[in-house]
Formats: sequence, structure tokens, C-alpha cells
Amino acid sequence: MLKYIVYKTKTDFTKKYAELLSAKFRLPCLSLDDAKDKILPGESILYMAGIRASKLYDIKKAKNRYNIEAVIGVGMNSPSEQYKLEIIENNDLKQIPFFYLRGGTAPEKLQGFDKLLFNTIANMTKKTKSKENKNMSDEDKKLMDAFFKGVNYVDADNLKPIIDWYSSYLIIQDMIGKKYKK
Repeated sequence: MLKYIVYKTKTDFTKKYAELLSAKFRLPCLSLDDAKDKILPGESILYMAGIRASKLYDIKKAKNRYNIEAVIGVGMNSPSEQYKLEIIENNDLKQIPFFYLRGGTAPEKLQGFDKLLFNTIANMTKKTKSKENKNMSDEDKKLMDAFFKGVNYVDADNLKPIIDWYSSYLIIQDMIGKKYKK
């Protein structure tokens, strides 16, 4: 039975979603770093993590330590089935329910390699968009603002598929429990 929500974040969008789900599911949420001292190995968790280059932060650590019931990836890309499948493939999640949430960008919170990679991608995108079209479209301007000023897409309404999954999960767990009590 799912007992905790554990998250890994670098810009706090994942943490914000974890806190929303924690309140909704009435489950404690902890960062992966805090969880290591407070949650026993093998416990059932919902794992949430930010994404860099289609890889979930510290997914291997979480898989090696806990029983992951579902995974939520939080990134800046618009949700798409193709991107979701790419993340599932790159993180070996074929047997685990996976959800994708759009978080946002917070360039000011990034450090080290993450900051370097982000700035490189942002500057390359800016050059490409500028060469393609001297007059950027409104959508291109929004993209540039997201890269250079930051943007927050966190919205409780985005959690509906996860809430629906959790309701089904609880029903199944209840049925399994009743079967084994006999």
C-alpha cells in the first residue's frame, strides 16, 4: 500500500505538485534526500522527479531503495504522448504507471551543469528562432520568456489523471486486502 510521496527537484515545481498531491491523498511527502533517513527501504512510494534530457532525477536511487507504485515526471515541455513514451523508455518504466506534468522553468534556481545545459539550449533556440523569422510569433516570444525569465505551469487541475489513478489503486488494494483476509 502506498505510504509516501517522495520527490527530487531542482527548481521546486516537482515539490509544489508533491505538496498538492500530499494534501489530496493525505500522504506525507519528503524529498529523496530526507526520505533516506525517514523511510525504510522497500516501502511503497509514489516517486516524483524533475527531468533533464528525458531522464528523471535519481530514478535509479529511488528504484533501488523503494517499491515504486507510480512515477510522475515534471518538466518544461508541453505534454505529448511521444515525449511521455520517450521518458518511459529512457528510465525503464514499462512496468510502472507513469504520468507527466508540466512544471515550468526557473533559470535563477539552476546551478552547475544544469545551468550550463539550460543556458546552452536557451541560447541555441533563441538563435534558431531569430534566423528563421526576424519577427518572432507570440508563441516564440512566450518560449523565449520561459527560457530567460522563467514560467510556472503548476496547476492543481493537471493532477486529475493522477487522482483518478490513485482512486483505482485504492480500490484494487482494498480488493487484494479482502481476498487475503479470508
